Amino acid sequence: MRIKYFVSVVVLSVFAAGLLAQQGDIDPTTLLGYWKLDEADGTSAADVSSYGHDLTLMEGANFIAGHSGNAMDVPYGGWAEIADAELDTKFPCHSLGAPTEAMSTLAWVKLSTTASRQAIIVKEAENQRGFVFSVTDGFVTFQVHNLNVEKLIVLCDSAELDTDTWYHIAATYEYSADWASTIKLYLNGELIHEDNAVPGPINMSTARLVLGAYLYHPEGT
Repeated sequence: MRIKYFVSVVVLSVFAAGLLAQQGDIDPTTLLGYWKLDEADGTSAADVSSYGHDLTLMEGANFIAGHSGNAMDVPYGGWAEIADAELDTKFPCHSLGAPTEAMSTLAWVKLSTTASRQAIIVKEAENQRGFVFSVTDGFVTFQVHNLNVEKLIVLCDSAELDTDTWYHIAATYEYSADWASTIKLYLNGELIHEDNAVPGPINMSTARLVLGAYLYHPEGT
């Protein structure tokens, strides 16, 4: 049974997810998803990367005025997911035949509450662990599992977010060795936290890629 863990409201605008090149430079051709979320209505959000992995808005998620143009409003009980099931197995990095070695995720967000966990992008199920990019109790967090499904939650406790304010948040992951890899967290373009004792590589989860909610939660929240 799927037990859903939802945010109250997360408004997402200009969301992008991609892989970093080995040299650390971002090559636009390696972006696996880029969603401007600038649609006026409907239940689909176009992926303007070369892959065309459009999002499907679920259970009340809709479009409203955003930080620039429109944004996706995610009320309690709503989320968005990839309509193209191919991405379920190709991110993180499955298309390269190996676990993820480097990746980045970023989004514009505005929160109506900072209580509990506000999921931004999730590639994880109860039995298919991967990663969770979120805001937890007001702080930017990135949760990652390695191939042995060992978990680490990297949390920046020095830059608390407020409600009703637009923020640009980002997380990068770079694998070098298990428990010696690096996660960096950014807020409005500034590095706010770095952890160099991170497990890896990231487990190749086949769970759906979801924006705005964590659909699997064993505690039943």
